[in-house]
Formats: sequence, C-alpha cells, structure tokens
Amino acid sequence: MLIIPCGILEAVSNASITLNVISELVGGFVVPGKAIAMNMFKGYGCICLLMAIRFASDLKLGHYTKVPPRAMFRAQLLATFVCVVTVICFGESLADYNQTLVVMNWQLDNIPNICDPDQKDKFTCMWTHTFFTSSIIWGSLGPARMYGSKGIYHITLYGFLAGALLPIPIFLLSKWKYPAARHIFIPSLIYGGLMWAPFNISYLTGALYFGYLFNVYIKKRYFEWWATYNVTRPLSKLG
Repeated sequence: MLIIPCGILEAVSNASITLNVISELVGGFVVPGKAIAMNMFKGYGCICLLMAIRFASDLKLGHYTKVPPRAMFRAQLLATFVCVVTVICFGESLADYNQTLVVMNWQLDNIPNICDPDQKDKFTCMWTHTFFTSSIIWGSLGPARMYGSKGIYHITLYGFLAGALLPIPIFLLSKWKYPAARHIFIPSLIYGGLMWAPFNISYLTGALYFGYLFNVYIKKRYFEWWATYNVTRPLSKLG
C-alpha cells in the first residue's frame, strides 16, 4: 500500500521518505522493552519499503537510459545475489554466526579505529550510533514511557499533526494568490532537516556546489549541452 504514495513523493521531490519513525513507534508499542525485537520490526517495516523504492528507482533510470527492462531486472537480481553471498555468506550453524557477516567482520578486523570519532579516514559509523540510540529510546525505554500522555516528550507527537497540516496553507496560497508557491514542497523541506541530523555540514554541501554548477549555471549558459547529457531531456524546450 505504501510503496505507491512514498514512491510518488520521491519521484516528485527526490526525497526518500520512509516509515522509519512510525515503524519504531509501532514496534515499541507492540514489543515494549525489547530492543532487538523492535529493531527487527523496524527493519521489516522501514527498510523493505526503502529497498523496494530503490529497485523501482533503478528501473526508472534504466528506462531513461534506454536499457531494456528485462535486462535491467536481470542485473538487479544478479547484484542482489552477489550482495547477499558476499555480505552474509551463511555458516553451517548458529555457532558460526559471528563469521557469517563477511564484509562487516573484515572491516572491524582490518580498518584501524573504525567507528571511533577520530578515525583518520572518517569511518565513524554514524548510522550505527543512530540505530543504537533508536534501540534505546524506542526499544528498551519504549515510546509509552517517552512519548505517552505522562512522558516528558509527549508534546513532540504533535509533529505528526503539523506535518499533515503544513501543506494545506501552501496549497491554498498557490491556488488563490501566489501561483509560485506551488514550488514549495513541504515534505522536501522537512526531509532536509532529517538529513542533517546525524552528520556534519560537509556531508551534503559538496552536492550543493555541483548541483548549482550543472542545474543553474550550465543550464542557463549552455542549455543545449546540458539538455543533451541530462537524463530528463526537456524535449519541449528543445522543440
């Protein structure tokens, strides 16, 4: 049910809006006090949706670049198989589980100071800290204690209501008085804040420079060249 609306949002805004927090909230209520079970629930509720949209996104890129759909799908299946075998490579029994995650164990054994804040190559494992924090907040403590009617953070749940209401005034402004307001996309604005949360500014600023260079400067000055190599190819402007 949710692949279609979330896929439409990403197609319009290029923002991958998944069910991360909702999965944690529901999982925390379903299995309170069980961090690992909550993370399993989160994985099935959030990551499966994200991967499905990623597969659809690959097929869309293949469509733009004139790759036959069946060939694109075969490539996806092959890549998935190689990834599973390389990363997991299951042992013969549960006793071998610590040897099954081949890539992860290789990184832990061969990259000096991995996941340390001062690791020289910046392998600081930021998403790992995010998952750990989530397992404590939503799993061990549980949403009822943190966000229930007597929880100290219950007021933050109004953020769901705010997110549902914020697009309405923008839509009305675009219809009645300011047509340019239709370019304001509330999910993208909110999603931008989510992307900054676990990282420092340098994680995203590099993309801003290249984005401005190709999609503003080059597009204005060398439109024919830009349109030739841009995957969207605005044919209406090319005549």
